[in-house]
Amino acid sequence: MNSIMGISAPEVYQEALHKVPLWVKPQNSRNGPVLRVPAPVLLTLVNPRKRVLFDPIRMANPYFHVMEFIWMMAGDNSTKWISQFNKGFKQYAEVDGLHHGAYGHRWREHFGHDQILCAVDELRRDPESRRVVLTMWDPDADQGRSKKDLPCNTHIYLEIQEGRLNMTVCNRSNDLFWGMLGSNIVHMTLLQELLAESLHVPVGVYQAFTNNLHVYPGMPRFQELWNSRSSPDLYPECPIGVRVLAEGEKIEVFLEECWSFIHGPKTKYQSSWLEDVATPMYYEYMQRLNGEDKRLGKVNWIANIKADDWRLACQLWGEWHA
Repeated sequence: MNSIMGISAPEVYQEALHKVPLWVKPQNSRNGPVLRVPAPVLLTLVNPRKRVLFDPIRMANPYFHVMEFIWMMAGDNSTKWISQFNKGFKQYAEVDGLHHGAYGHRWREHFGHDQILCAVDELRRDPESRRVVLTMWDPDADQGRSKKDLPCNTHIYLEIQEGRLNMTVCNRSNDLFWGMLGSNIVHMTLLQELLAESLHVPVGVYQAFTNNLHVYPGMPRFQELWNSRSSPDLYPECPIGVRVLAEGEKIEVFLEECWSFIHGPKTKYQSSWLEDVATPMYYEYMQRLNGEDKRLGKVNWIANIKADDWRLACQLWGEWHA
């Protein structure tokens, strides 16, 4: 098995840039040629709260990553709202506009009960439990089915070790840039932090096991990404802990407010993270998307983001797309 390890997401990303090109071999897939790592890969992120990339070549979209997490926590599977932040998302929707493999819907609705709340209840009842599993893969709905998108991440194992909540994600097939070290490392670690806060324990280690790690040579800007070998890690200059995800807040309220968020942002949230991080990010992106009223001038929503890493990521993203 191959391994990638680092303290922060930028550190993990930089290690992947050095290691993965040495491991891959060309292969065909249903989506065309790929460069695949023949053996499974284990990614280990020591501090899952350091989850934001600041790479000017990768140019990760912080708005999409945060809004996708909120969309997941709402349990939604319609692509209408989330597609505002990533136009390519609609290509994975079925004809009815629904995303068949939407993780949040699988966690909260698909199986007839809320797996997230059940996981919290189980670990509150038995902090030593080894039976806490979140399931995304449904054999009846997925196996042998012709769908535009099936869950790539299939299961999540949650366990409290040495007083910290560890998370291990099992993945059947993952693209390096857009999946493993793109959206997945953000929304999975945010989920881990939400669960840890609900259990009143610190966040532990995040691990992701993928059976098929690959890259698509035909993707936009592939050579530029593939040939890069350094990625800036701004976390030493960017204090973490300015805005904890759900400190002292009930998880049920947070999940309900995520649902409210995607159905029309409110003027005030009980969740300080939704109020002070997600809301100004939302309005900044909407302002960029729709254009500001020239008579009123542009509101500097980025300055109102009370999380150093996300504020910096939004500033950089705006500069990259100026």
